Amino acid sequence: MSNWLMNDVLRLIRERHRVAADLALKPDQLAQIVSMVERGDITANTGKELLEKVDESGRAPLDIVEAEGLAQVSDEAALTRIAAQVVDANPEQVATYRGGKPTVIGWFVGQVMRETKGKANPQAVKKVLEDLLSE
Repeated sequence: MSNWLMNDVLRLIRERHRVAADLALKPDQLAQIVSMVERGDITANTGKELLEKVDESGRAPLDIVEAEGLAQVSDEAALTRIAAQVVDANPEQVATYRGGKPTVIGWFVGQVMRETKGKANPQAVKKVLEDLLSE
């Protein structure tokens, strides 16, 4: 199991003053969340939120993801559209990037992540931005 996830499960136990057996979050649900993160269906941050939502409601992780639209955005066309808007709105940052400061790409990734409310696949966003900024 991923370290981040184990830490969050332990935090959940501590905060709710329970033992693991008393959580509504069951091992098979935990396994589903881990699988969704590892497949890239949801982000790690969404996985953390999902732990709490499953424990609070007892609902299946996939049901919550579908009902609340929590799936990670990996669609290249959608990401390109959002990234293009961010690039167009920030000509000074574009000039900085093209002027030899490749680390500015992180700033652009952050802006796209903000626009997608953290649902975008960060690796896909970075690739789309690199393509847009190299034009």
